Amino acid sequence: MYCLVLTEGQFKVDSLPSSDSIINIAIKYYKTTNDSFKLAQSLYYKGKIYQQKKFLIEAVECYHKARKHVEQNNIELKFLLNQDMGKIYHFKMMREEEKEAKENALRCAKQLNDSLLTGQSLIELSKYYNITDSLRNSKECLKQALSIMPASYYSELALIQAELSKIHLATHLPDSALHFINQAISMEQDSMVLYDYYNLKADAFYKLAQNDSAKYYFMRSLQSHSLRTKITTYYDLFKLEEEFGKRDMALSYLKAHVHYIRNF
Repeated sequence: MYCLVLTEGQFKVDSLPSSDSIINIAIKYYKTTNDSFKLAQSLYYKGKIYQQKKFLIEAVECYHKARKHVEQNNIELKFLLNQDMGKIYHFKMMREEEKEAKENALRCAKQLNDSLLTGQSLIELSKYYNITDSLRNSKECLKQALSIMPASYYSELALIQAELSKIHLATHLPDSALHFINQAISMEQDSMVLYDYYNLKADAFYKLAQNDSAKYYFMRSLQSHSLRTKITTYYDLFKLEEEFGKRDMALSYLKAHVHYIRNF
């Protein structure tokens, strides 16, 4: 019991142990006592440890074992299991499994009548639709998430607006894209995330042929410490300068793009 409580406490403060040795003791104990509730919970925590360490196959195995023991009325644990499996399947490009897990997570969130969890589930499901080129379904999920997400969750609301901006860019609606990314920027408080949003805003200006504004926000995006953001932005600047025949400037941005790729 102590091992489960210790792991659960660490989970709540986002600091799971680096080893699964503690939770293994709990798993062994609850197998002998036939306590399905705590056994499922212990297996879930073991899966989270594996997922944190990027051992994704082992994590999914633990989650599947946990699902076999989870009680019918333990909706919260069912939600957590499906949510995490959906994320892993997304990363592993297992699309059918991803869709099923994310739809199950959404169903559980609605059963819990939790607007935050429902909103988060809709965001995750939109990622599935986005990657499978179902932009209309992705947009619908995001609009639903936007309508129910609690007003105090600024980062989640900003993320929804940013994802809607991407969809409008992809569907050649730069005016709408600019509207949504402005909303996202006004809500987001994490400076690292803001640099990515500046890149999106620059893309919208670029599609609107407002190239001075586009370059201004691309340059703001370059202040990010994220190599991924720098790689993307330097290539965007390369395309912008190349289009207007500024070959020397375009070449310098392309070289910077290649430099950061090599260091990624």
